[in-house]
Amino acid sequence: MRNILLISLAVLLLSCSKEDERGKELRRLEELTAAEEWPLLAKTAKANLKDYIAFNYYHLAQAYRGKLVEELFNVRQTGPHGLVFIPKENSANPCLAHVLFAMGNMAGAQNIAFNSLFTPEGIDCEMLKILALVELMRGCDKVADKYLDLLKEKKDYREWAENARKDPDIERGRKDFPKEEAFVLDSPMDDLFRILDANPSDSLAMQYGLSYLLLAKDMESTCRFIDRYFGSPALQTLPTPAQEALLFWSDYLQNVKGDDSVNREYCHAHGVTENTVQRFNKFQQVSIENNGKAPAAFRNTFWYYLLYVKI
Repeated sequence: MRNILLISLAVLLLSCSKEDERGKELRRLEELTAAEEWPLLAKTAKANLKDYIAFNYYHLAQAYRGKLVEELFNVRQTGPHGLVFIPKENSANPCLAHVLFAMGNMAGAQNIAFNSLFTPEGIDCEMLKILALVELMRGCDKVADKYLDLLKEKKDYREWAENARKDPDIERGRKDFPKEEAFVLDSPMDDLFRILDANPSDSLAMQYGLSYLLLAKDMESTCRFIDRYFGSPALQTLPTPAQEALLFWSDYLQNVKGDDSVNREYCHAHGVTENTVQRFNKFQQVSIENNGKAPAAFRNTFWYYLLYVKI
């Protein structure tokens, strides 16, 4: 009995130690987010992709760097939850508040930020910032001032609070508000379509929308998305993974469905380069030579993710 108790105690201590270590890692990710240290946040999160939250922080940093879609498959992806994870329980989740804010879902960000406002250490000032910014976007200055007054009491946030009305996110957010708002739906795409229709110049929302569909392996919706938004202010050029998706869909339609509506001419007109076409031809050749086995040389492509990665 004594040995069993000792073993149980050792397991409990080890578990607590791991939880404490993970807590430190997540706090570090939140600190880097607050400081807007996007390159360092990407590097730190990438080194610790242990759960959906770490993935969400990594993708958040990549979005602010403007590299989310282009470098999407430079890490081993696990599906759309790695981009935005919305748990069933309505609990405190600062990471989700940041992600929804970046996506332009200001109503959702406000909701999550309010639920994440109070921590064992006190008020989360980053959540206060989000609440203040959303109220300024809405034109509710009196409510915003209450949040800003609290931030002015914090030494590290005083300067920001005094100049909050100059924050560029306010103008972006005002344009993002669709005619009909929702909080957080089962599919973030429901809100993203409304946001992008209201503000097609929002590059953050555009990156998240395209990345979500690629990670969901939703080929048809990905290509409709490209058809709908290519050429808009935030999608003047087509990121490489999206080019790969469009080419694959074109090949599928022609060779499986006998549909020539999305041909090579269409692909070129929607941002697919000749280099991507040549790589696709090579991918097909190598796949045939490997008897359908995963071609390691194409591990960082949408084609590899689509065909060989289970989500």
